[in-house]
Amino acid sequence: MPRSAVPNTGSIITTIRTKWPWILAGLLVVVLVTMLSPDPDDTLAAGTGPVAPSEVTDAQQIQMAFAQLSTLEVKGRAPKTGYDRELFGASWTDNVSVDLGRNGCDTRNDILRRDLVDITSRDRTRNCVVQSGTLRDLYTGTIIAFTRGTKTSDAVQIDHVVALSDAWQKGAQLLDAQTRADLANDPRNLQAVDGRPISARAMPTRRRGCPRWRRTAAPTWRVRWK
Repeated sequence: MPRSAVPNTGSIITTIRTKWPWILAGLLVVVLVTMLSPDPDDTLAAGTGPVAPSEVTDAQQIQMAFAQLSTLEVKGRAPKTGYDRELFGASWTDNVSVDLGRNGCDTRNDILRRDLVDITSRDRTRNCVVQSGTLRDLYTGTIIAFTRGTKTSDAVQIDHVVALSDAWQKGAQLLDAQTRADLANDPRNLQAVDGRPISARAMPTRRRGCPRWRRTAAPTWRVRWK
């Protein structure tokens, strides 16, 4: 073999010594990306199920939430005096000026259709009324089979991530009636959930047993919505 074709071992060692910090940094990036990747059990197939804010990593969500939190004006909580659900308009009215409003379908069915998978619709409702489907509850991780009926519809409820009573105490009492109705039906603040009372859900409190969405996305969602 010609002398010029033999690798210069000393040159290779020198190159490694001078560039090892960059090599180490690259390895750390790979490790961090692996650690922050979504758990396979906590993700749904693309294009199906709830549209939770999970398109970015936990670290990115937390960073964005802190940035947005710093822009919120801090005031004392107003009293709940005068609060009434009816002050936010008829439940699940379609007569609102938010996304999915005035589309010919009530808000509850809009959210069911968004958050459930394997949906069937009631005949002659223009695909509005959800007859059946499957929900993966983002609060508990429970899989719930939904079937519309007088004794079964309550299995899935629509939850206000930021409760209307909380919104009332944080300034909604100063809004006009239409704006409050818009607030109560804004899809960004709504999520289909397990219909059982909270006390009966046995919602996990330890991090290991708590779904990723409830650990990270739900709090950051509240910050962004407020």
